[in-house]
Amino acid sequence: MPSLAYPDLLDSDFVFEALLGHGMFADKLPSCFSSEGLLEFAKKGKLSKDCDGSHAYVEYQATRNTNIPRQLAIPHPKPYWELCYCVKSNWELINRHIGQPEKFNFCHVRRIRDKKRIFEMSYTGSERWQQEELLLDYALGCKYVVSADISTFFPSVYAHSIPWAVKGKVWAKQHRCNSFNKKKNKGENCKTNDKQPCPCEKGDLWPNDLDTISRSIKDDETNGLLIGPHTSNIISEIILSRVDLALQEKGFLKVIRHVDDYLFFAKDENEANDFLRTLVLELKEYELILNAKKTRIVPYQDFTDYDWVGRLKQFSFPEREEIGFTSVSLYIDYARSLSMENNDFAPLNYAIKVIAKKNLSTRARRLYIKKITQIALSCPYLLPLLEEYVFFFADNDYFLEKFLSHLFERSIQRGSMDSLAFVFHYAIKYGVKLEDFDCGQVVHFNDCVSMLLAHKYFCHQNMTGKIDIFRKKANELLGFSKRNQDKFWLFLYEVLDADKLSGFLRELKEENVCFLKAQNV
Repeated sequence: MPSLAYPDLLDSDFVFEALLGHGMFADKLPSCFSSEGLLEFAKKGKLSKDCDGSHAYVEYQATRNTNIPRQLAIPHPKPYWELCYCVKSNWELINRHIGQPEKFNFCHVRRIRDKKRIFEMSYTGSERWQQEELLLDYALGCKYVVSADISTFFPSVYAHSIPWAVKGKVWAKQHRCNSFNKKKNKGENCKTNDKQPCPCEKGDLWPNDLDTISRSIKDDETNGLLIGPHTSNIISEIILSRVDLALQEKGFLKVIRHVDDYLFFAKDENEANDFLRTLVLELKEYELILNAKKTRIVPYQDFTDYDWVGRLKQFSFPEREEIGFTSVSLYIDYARSLSMENNDFAPLNYAIKVIAKKNLSTRARRLYIKKITQIALSCPYLLPLLEEYVFFFADNDYFLEKFLSHLFERSIQRGSMDSLAFVFHYAIKYGVKLEDFDCGQVVHFNDCVSMLLAHKYFCHQNMTGKIDIFRKKANELLGFSKRNQDKFWLFLYEVLDADKLSGFLRELKEENVCFLKAQNV
């Protein structure tokens, strides 16, 4: 019997609760969002388990570590619930399917200590020791390292490739039925070569069910998994675990993968090139391609020199009870220089998390906050880190008024909607009163998340006139098509009363389900 990919996740109910209640909103979003209310509603058993059609999703442009926007998604709650339920109902089969090869991937769902969610991009748990040991093992006799990245991976995943990966293309093309439209006799959804009834039992149809709901959550589009919801990290492994297996069967064992990033440690340049050709062919089976700009073969020595984490770890802080600002500033400047050198702000992200664990002097704490907030003005990628890793150093919140004022101005100038969302999020969370501004500037960008948080900010400030501007915008959106309303479902849901909504959203609203944490309502 195949081994389990995630032996720490045997309980399908736990997986369901983690996905539905704690995996709907990406961690790059402001931390005010939560789907725990949806989970509690689902536990009441009132929801239909059948797929009821497709829905569009809310788009959110989050700045990446390369300072370039990436589109994240907030799925409509109905198809997202259906997808979580489908994963729960077939969890053992999914767990065993992904576990068939020896795992290459070190960035996957898992139990996370003291947390209810099961995925964090930077969390490897105890596997970090295994990965560290493998890196040393693979280095022995290694002369070249292949570094490869799948081009726009999540947006490129073809929904029909889910059953391809589980059952094969021949089976998938013959049996297009699913548990929602299953037909006992041969018909348009089951294209066998004879007149016999479809041999598929319900348990055999879970790959098709995932295919169907993966499309319904994305407005019935066949290309792409949503970036953000944790379900995508499970579905993607269904496909890439087959690629891993094919690589292993062809003798390529010294592989480490982080979602869609591959490292292969080759004994010579010929083996490196063989691996790359094989990877290209195996990905092609699922209509995926490599990113040519990020694919390279380098001598092992050059690969080790490229490790910015190792270079940051070599920085020596003074051995004293409190660290002064000079040392802190030098460390941040060094991390910033590595970020510029690599065109990647991940080193600065890493450094901020390191400093958060240090004991800084009173002066260092004060100046450190000034330094990081100044950098964050031009690097929105850092904004989600501030409340957990930086702001706690402050003795008071006075600095936020000036910081948020500058951030608002830059957000409007650059059209940076994630920055704008964080302006209102931090203003609400820390009780900061912003300088007066024209609400039309916010409405003009037509961004769901920033409009919602601006509305909530004015609710906290009891500014009725400003609140009415956003209510008017919400009522205008009701005149749009269903698809376009779906793109603003979260804004409509939180701003309007239940009698203005319809269908599933109205049902949730009448049950007082909220997608904002209590302090942000």
